Amino acid sequence: MYNQKAIDNLLRIGEQSLVLQVLHLYRTHVPDKIQRLPGLLKDENFFEIERTAHSIKSSAGNLGLDELLSAARDLEHAGNQKDASSCAQALTALKAASIEADESLNQLEKSMQL
Repeated sequence: MYNQKAIDNLLRIGEQSLVLQVLHLYRTHVPDKIQRLPGLLKDENFFEIERTAHSIKSSAGNLGLDELLSAARDLEHAGNQKDASSCAQALTALKAASIEADESLNQLEKSMQL
């Protein structure tokens, strides 16, 4: 679920158009990044795991996707520690959080188009 306070902040700054723009950027970039993560983990490319998780964390924060932000933070930390086991666990949580985030964002987008 998204954090309404984050959405309200975007609305204050740039109204509905900004929320929709940030949502579009999220949907354009984040799913691809999430799809790349298992390959990065397989290759034990911890540097790219950390960078990708950091990027996802930022995007999640912009939209108030607190669970996704937390999972991305955990993955970022695990990548920094070069801990494959923790990365795998954090990636599982991140994937689950991203599914919930997508459902939540679908509801947000629908409510904004009314």
